[in-house]
Amino acid sequence: NPETSLGELGMDSLMDVELKQFLERQFSLVLTIPELRKMKVKDLKKLEGSGEETKKTTTPESKTKHTSESNAMVAEKIPGHFSSLPSKQLVPSETIIQMNSVKTGIPLFIVHPIEGTVAMLNSLAQLINFPVYGIQCTPVAPSETIEVLAAWYWKHIKSLNISNTICLAGYSFGGAVAFEMCLQAERDPQQHSEVRNLIMLDGSPAHTRGHKSCFKGDSIVEKETQALCSYVLQFVDINMMEASNFFFHQEFSLSHNLID
Repeated sequence: NPETSLGELGMDSLMDVELKQFLERQFSLVLTIPELRKMKVKDLKKLEGSGEETKKTTTPESKTKHTSESNAMVAEKIPGHFSSLPSKQLVPSETIIQMNSVKTGIPLFIVHPIEGTVAMLNSLAQLINFPVYGIQCTPVAPSETIEVLAAWYWKHIKSLNISNTICLAGYSFGGAVAFEMCLQAERDPQQHSEVRNLIMLDGSPAHTRGHKSCFKGDSIVEKETQALCSYVLQFVDINMMEASNFFFHQEFSLSHNLID
């Protein structure tokens, strides 16, 4: 359907970056990610048509100039949901930003996708009835490993002194970072806020499965404990980690007593 947008086709953040770079390289068209996702199939066909026309009607000497002029004309004809000039800041300058005006409730921190910004999640944040903060990748953020980046973000969250309990979410690539942040909070609870919930938005199942396998045991006792906690959580608001440890030790002691 020519009227289908790229966002409706299910583009993930990595595809966004690849297509964004392709349009900049081939058509001199600079778009933000939200603008890119609003493009329709028919818009891409118009751009493709302009490229074919350029090949047929230009000489090598005038190709560059003609391509720029042709693409600019096509961009003007495409509906005004995007422009050939950047309309928003492409590189974030703030590590943590507040995304809605709600003041009460357990705050939710959303980690950015591969683009480094949370701008595409603004409309979602407005629909949430508790405080929402976006974690963004600024030029000064460390990029050696996900572990280092996660620790960096924890320092910024701690500096806000907002709450001892938070919820974490990660969008696409941000899911891996949020998962690592959650692991660091579990390893050192004295230095980090308690993570009440971890939410993965378009995260990688294979990546998180690999991480979980390192920390999740295969014993029957542990599996039964996880199942029991998941069941209780449907009816009672409990601290999952504390309940899991309590039930595990109770069941472990009972098993040993029966063996003895």
